[in-house]
Amino acid sequence: MECFTASLALLNLWLACVLWQSYTHGLHFPKTGLTLSLTLFWLWLGLSLVWHPAPLIGINYFWIVGSLPLVFWIYTLSQDQNRLWHFLSRAALLTGVVLAVWALYRVFVQHDIARSVFLDINSHAAFLNLIVLPAAAYFLLQRPSVRSAKIMGALLFLLLFALALTKGRGALLSFALGLGLLVWMAWGHAPRRNIWALLMLVAGAYLLANVTWGEEGGGGRLQAVLFNPASAGADRYIIWQQAWEMLKSASWLGTGIGTFWLAWPPWRDPADESGGYYVHNDYLQLWIETGLPGILLLLAVLGTALWLFVRVIKNARTTSETRVEITGLLAGLFAIAAHSFFNFNFYVLPTLILAGVVLGRFHQLAAGVLGAGQLRLHPATWVGKRAYSTLVVLLALFPLSYFATQAASDYYYQRALRLSTEGKLEAVGDALSRAARLSPLADNVLNTYADLFRHLLAALPEAAREDRKLLYAASLELLAKAQRLNALRAQIFLTRGQLYHQNPGLAGERWFDLASTEYQTALTLDPRFYKARAAYAQLLLSRGKTPEAKQLLEDGMRYWYFGTPDILQYYELTRRARQQAGETAQARRIETRVEGILERFNMRRVVVPAATAPQISGPAAKSGVSLN
Repeated sequence: MECFTASLALLNLWLACVLWQSYTHGLHFPKTGLTLSLTLFWLWLGLSLVWHPAPLIGINYFWIVGSLPLVFWIYTLSQDQNRLWHFLSRAALLTGVVLAVWALYRVFVQHDIARSVFLDINSHAAFLNLIVLPAAAYFLLQRPSVRSAKIMGALLFLLLFALALTKGRGALLSFALGLGLLVWMAWGHAPRRNIWALLMLVAGAYLLANVTWGEEGGGGRLQAVLFNPASAGADRYIIWQQAWEMLKSASWLGTGIGTFWLAWPPWRDPADESGGYYVHNDYLQLWIETGLPGILLLLAVLGTALWLFVRVIKNARTTSETRVEITGLLAGLFAIAAHSFFNFNFYVLPTLILAGVVLGRFHQLAAGVLGAGQLRLHPATWVGKRAYSTLVVLLALFPLSYFATQAASDYYYQRALRLSTEGKLEAVGDALSRAARLSPLADNVLNTYADLFRHLLAALPEAAREDRKLLYAASLELLAKAQRLNALRAQIFLTRGQLYHQNPGLAGERWFDLASTEYQTALTLDPRFYKARAAYAQLLLSRGKTPEAKQLLEDGMRYWYFGTPDILQYYELTRRARQQAGETAQARRIETRVEGILERFNMRRVVVPAATAPQISGPAAKSGVSLN
């Protein structure tokens, strides 16, 4: 969250500086199909927040996906674009080199995968694609004899080697297509010697990468894509098939930007082994989330960019240098667009920021060749400088205040999680209270706060009736508010079910039905939610409903799970149910899974009842903290 808010804050400060400096020179808005379609796509993302089912998630993803048009417009409205590109292109190349070196360090020193700072190696490969293809175009324009060409060639080889080491099938195929476009368009417009040198650099980097990987080289993976695509993409097909069914049931307005991972669990195939956050096809995911208008506007952006390129290439005034440069820029953007059929590049902030810069430069060259018209606004003619400066500051403060409060809220939320492991519950409550005040739309904070009260209730003696009633009522109130903010989060219903389950005296005579309904709702929202399944099974067992509990546990075993310590409680309950039913062999299979998890995490066998500790959700789950 700190990196996310800092990145967007800097981008908004950059925009404010551009607007500040435009008072005298004015603002020039190019009138092209690309600027229109990109702006309409951005506006649609903002408009869709009006009916978004989870406001905070929608706002955050609006800033992530919307960073592409944001950066594009910052670049386009800047005064000296050539000077800006001179700086940014070199900064991008330096960034790519640093990431490439980092990736090589991870491979050769740490014996890890070549992903540099990215969590996903395919995102790392996509980011390199966006750097290496435009860099290849500038390499083609170099005079072969000059020293800079040799330096550029060395840096390009480093980038190509790091890219090849990823063995990413989608990224390497996208690179190959972009490279083919670049060589085709540069033939006859760049020194032939440079073209052959580029091809030799590519071949050398790929061969060296395969030698590095030995028998596990990327050649076999690439051959699988070319000659047996069904086998190569089997894991993707499982997701795509169910995502298509999900799309057919979704509203034409979409489920809301960034909500796929929340709405996806009921549609998810039991054999799906992905993280469950992305479709691994951005066009299908954006169609699901932003509806038919969103995907049509995105396709319009791609189509208008391609049409601009065709017009520039056919224009008689286009110089050889411009032809090669604009092809390299389009090749990088095309590689990202093609790779997005198999990955989630439109949801990766660094990639979108760089893509916005590259798209801005691409549009600058195209508009310059074609002589695109401009809409000119001169603030100096209709407002005083002091008033204009004040307006710019106020416009900048609005998003900056949001980013500041989100970062502060996340700080206190993470502090609460850390304090919970130390048993300092009063300090946990104070931190959660601050986090909730700073981010009133954060349903996960409210759910955690309610879960803390549930935890405190379990520690209070029955004699403290008034205190128990207050905590119980406060917890229900927090959960109701959290549900209004995000009715798709299954953890909310688990917390409420546990509250009824553990406090029958406060819940009333219908406590069992109330708890059962909440657990069932949680499992309807997410059938893989094994914590809710374990809690519900314990409720059934407490009422002597052993067959129903066993069936509930067995239903969950149809799904694939990550082998983490969190799942041990569910596995242990299922193992006992099978053991008691005389299914010794089946129970032993679960025992083998449990032993594997315990060995992997260097743990000893301690079974803790699922209902005694608050639950954790989202990315924080991997930290081992007990609070949600």
